[in-house]
Amino acid sequence: MRFEARSASSIELCVAEWVSGSRYRQETTVFAERGGTPLIDVDIFRLAPAKRFASWHLAYTIRRQVKLRGYDLVVAQQHIPTVARIAAFNPDIPVILQTHNF
Repeated sequence: MRFEARSASSIELCVAEWVSGSRYRQETTVFAERGGTPLIDVDIFRLAPAKRFASWHLAYTIRRQVKLRGYDLVVAQQHIPTVARIAAFNPDIPVILQTHNF
């Protein structure tokens, strides 16, 4: 997902609403593919679009960023295989799967 204002999905809109109302907004980073104008003013880590092995690439990238930035928690949206890989790559940090419409 791109987390951009022009063509946001319902999941991206939910994330924007949760982050914008969070007391942790200033400490939050959204991981998203390269895109246009973001939905909200928040730290965004832009990823190159990946067609194959995207969830492995994302999990590895998040692992590097967790070490560099010292994150306390990862919240991922909707995609179980990706969240499982993020959790496997980051065994020392809580990883939360947030689902929609189930």
